[in-house]
Amino acid sequence: RLTCVLVVCVAGLVSPACYAQQPNSPSASLLITGAAGPPYPITGVSAASGLPQVILVGSATANAPFAVVLAASLLPGPGVPVLGGQLLDVDLTSGAWLTVNGFVDPVWNTGPSAQFAASVAVPLGTPPGTQAALQAAVLDPANPPWNVTLTAATQVLVSPGLTIVELPTGNNGGLPFDFTPFGFTFSFYTATYTQMFVNGNGNITFTAASGAFAPTPLLFQTAQPRIAPMWTDLVFAPASSGSPSRILVTVDQSAPATPSVTVDWVDMAEWGFVGMRHSFRVRLDVSTGNIIVSHDPFNGPVVPQLTQFMGIGPGQNLLPPTGVFPPQVNLSALPTAPILGTVNGALWEWFGTAGNPFFPFPATNFWDMAGSTTQFVAIGAGTPSAQYQGM
Repeated sequence: RLTCVLVVCVAGLVSPACYAQQPNSPSASLLITGAAGPPYPITGVSAASGLPQVILVGSATANAPFAVVLAASLLPGPGVPVLGGQLLDVDLTSGAWLTVNGFVDPVWNTGPSAQFAASVAVPLGTPPGTQAALQAAVLDPANPPWNVTLTAATQVLVSPGLTIVELPTGNNGGLPFDFTPFGFTFSFYTATYTQMFVNGNGNITFTAASGAFAPTPLLFQTAQPRIAPMWTDLVFAPASSGSPSRILVTVDQSAPATPSVTVDWVDMAEWGFVGMRHSFRVRLDVSTGNIIVSHDPFNGPVVPQLTQFMGIGPGQNLLPPTGVFPPQVNLSALPTAPILGTVNGALWEWFGTAGNPFFPFPATNFWDMAGSTTQFVAIGAGTPSAQYQGM
């Protein structure tokens, strides 16, 4: 049931001759996630599970007390006349109860601004399709003899929202995450996948997990297809050393046409340096294939003996039409100098310190991605002509 949504639903004031089904107006407004009708009763208002729902009510007078009735459904037909002919539209036989009562508890009123606003989330795990109907009554001296006016009734329908999965710690070799239970797949370069592997060493792979902790361009070219926001030697730090490390996968279906999957690496520790922490994320836009990589402003370089690698690539030794693996690019410059990759063209940069055995480049390339957001815009993802533009 949606009691968490309903405790903040407040009534507005209407003229004595009006009924419950009427347009919201400055003197009678009840908006849930912006839904105001017509028609009335207001039906099918989407409330995404796990996401804040904005509820706003306005009235003609300040500090007007109100009461809210919640039921499992609306009444069929035109409703039941009550309180001088106003229409009660919630089905009181379907498990109705009073959720708040401002006529008894003065906390529940429209306040000095004659508006009551709140942001409330439907609990995670509420099954999609769950519905409830609500209607409120508010003190209205302009509507004698009852001095009460009903709002328009509203039916709330729970839609898929956020699903948050915390992956187990202690497995840097990678854990599978399936897309199919959520009804979608993800296209990356020329292939489409039903599953990804989230690796503790700061990357996502397809086809198989990866425990590799010392990234190189050759490994990036020949191994699994990979999205690497910060591929390096990371470990899970326990709570005893500060904030425990976590990896979270969030599936957002609040907008069914544009679902997304976000992977957050939170407070990951460096191998051998547990006090050095790193937080970053990858967002996969399922409908477009676009990829967005974001780094916390404090996600600085790792200690000198480690290297960092960022980029996207098809792996599996797939090469562009030129037959040559693309050279690294300056990822931090992409927002001002976009780069269009070729078919099977990886976009990547390798960071490290000269003299480091894991970073044999003759010159140091300092990590400069802290606080950055990088977009890899897909063009024809999942087709033989797939390519990406770095922005």
